[in-house]
Amino acid sequence: MNKKAQDFQAMLDKEKSTAFVSEAIEDEFHSVVFRSHLVIRGQQLPFMIIIDDSLYTILRTVIVPQAKAADQNALLQYLNEMDQKYKAFKYYADGAGNILLDCCVPASDEKFDPEVIRAMIQVILQQLENDYPEIMKVVWGTAKDAE
Repeated sequence: MNKKAQDFQAMLDKEKSTAFVSEAIEDEFHSVVFRSHLVIRGQQLPFMIIIDDSLYTILRTVIVPQAKAADQNALLQYLNEMDQKYKAFKYYADGAGNILLDCCVPASDEKFDPEVIRAMIQVILQQLENDYPEIMKVVWGTAKDAE
């Protein structure tokens, strides 16, 4: 397990947290994925933290798996608008059609602070609590009806 992942796991162990399940990935970056879920408006959204030897730790939320948007162009335009609105987050649709929210937290091994990760999780929770209903309206094609 890489040093940053060890530090994050140590924080979880200290708090006796069972919110995450970790999985070591055998790759060149010694990646460790901590899997959990976020409860947003009664929905359990898959959430993971990807910690590796690189400078970057990724906090990823699957907002809508394999989204079948009523209007794909409107959805992509909306996600682009969200990217412009929020500095710390990237909303996007991947090749499988999943709608994702990524947050990248840069830190070297020496400067990595699990408390920063915890703080960003709280920011993500607040952000999604606000944005999730509108995202779903765009996916369902009812955003214009609500105006």
